[in-house]
Amino acid sequence: MKIYLNTETCLLTLAAGSATPLTKFTAKRGDALDIEVMADLASGATGILAAKSTWSGDPVVLCPSWTAPETSGAGYLFSLSLNTTEINALLTGEVASVTLRAEITWTVGGKTRSTQTFSLIVERDVWRGDEATPTPANTLIPVVQFLDDVPANKTDFFMFDGGVAPTCGLYQAADGHYNYTFKGGWTMWRRAPIASW
Repeated sequence: MKIYLNTETCLLTLAAGSATPLTKFTAKRGDALDIEVMADLASGATGILAAKSTWSGDPVVLCPSWTAPETSGAGYLFSLSLNTTEINALLTGEVASVTLRAEITWTVGGKTRSTQTFSLIVERDVWRGDEATPTPANTLIPVVQFLDDVPANKTDFFMFDGGVAPTCGLYQAADGHYNYTFKGGWTMWRRAPIASW
């Protein structure tokens, strides 16, 4: 994300020369957020980005330093993680998001200034990566499965005498859930649902 810092007014904007201040932006907790601050500062300038949930509390997000630009036209880069223990504690239960108070502080030549306070809205992740996958709903659309090694897989062949798959000829049988088509001598069978249950 690229933002512009007016060092005279201490305003942050989304476009160079804009008079519309940045009041808030939204990110996901799992994001590794890069914020590039475009500013005309003297060499050696340092910067801090901090965000709190309460005015008197400790930061829940902190990037204690930015990376100064190495090329012309580049900005000061903050790389911060929103996945902190403190934010996780705020996003308990079914809380969908938390709104933080944030600011950027910079120091040049021993003088320190800060931007206007803006809101950093951190949303809960929808996908965490440890959830169970959805269970497919019953469908009337046939789903064909090809299963290998027929002679070793006899549990589904109870519709045949003795539960033994035939070894020759072309057969079709049903067990109430599937149609089975088997060609003797092959090493796979074709199984397709015939109804939902």
